[in-house]
Amino acid sequence: MKVKVNVHVNAAAIYRILLKELQKDIKQQVKLAKRPAQLHQGYTYTQKLKFHDKEYRIPVTIEALQEAQYYKVKSQYPKYTQTISYRLQPLDENYTCIIYQEKLHDVHFGIRLLSFLKGHLYRMKIVQYLHHLEDEAKKQNEIHRNRKGE
Repeated sequence: MKVKVNVHVNAAAIYRILLKELQKDIKQQVKLAKRPAQLHQGYTYTQKLKFHDKEYRIPVTIEALQEAQYYKVKSQYPKYTQTISYRLQPLDENYTCIIYQEKLHDVHFGIRLLSFLKGHLYRMKIVQYLHHLEDEAKKQNEIHRNRKGE
């Protein structure tokens, strides 16, 4: 699934928010705080997931991380692999196109069908999430401006 959203924030601000979200996820899962400088391509952590009263440990690997441009993670589930990427394309100094892409690999037919059926509702949730990132970036920019005294 691929979703494109234009936002009224520059790519660097969106990238900072994406890294903060990744940091929160890592801290929640492994109880360790990681600074952005500690996150790099190849970094792996384990995510705990409960499904049908069974707990799974899902390895999550940062596959690509490029400042203000690209971010991609891969999650290795027991029966398939999922990759999620965010590509940031600056439209000008104040606007960015966020391209969210999610791919499922090694998936059997049942999961593909379920993914297709939930696609529209899920797409709407992704668009909402991307606009949430925009709002967070705007808040951070406003806080930064207020600290500078602008």
